[in-house]
Amino acid sequence: MSGATLLYREVNGWPCTINYHPDGTMSGQRGFANEDSDSGRWPVEGARFYRRWDRWVYGEEKAYFIVIDGDKIKFFNDQQQIVDSAYVRLADNAGGGRDPRRARRSL
Repeated sequence: MSGATLLYREVNGWPCTINYHPDGTMSGQRGFANEDSDSGRWPVEGARFYRRWDRWVYGEEKAYFIVIDGDKIKFFNDQQQIVDSAYVRLADNAGGGRDPRRARRSL
């Protein structure tokens, strides 16, 4: 996920962009004029991807299993139910240089 950018519409329909930085931090902007922003951390432990915002989602840590399928990333809970999805743009070094549209990986 290092260097990846996610693009989606959040629960209220606002556009949202999330950037995952190599140092384990993330930054997000949402709104039609990027009027709201937050930052947080995204550790990975075993097969689970954790995400914790400073303000968004009440600052609660959430854990997911993720699958990258072409240009989509899908977030699954412990019951293997999809709980979120977004378009993903991977950094050049992510995925071993492969075209992300052809990749299907899970973390």
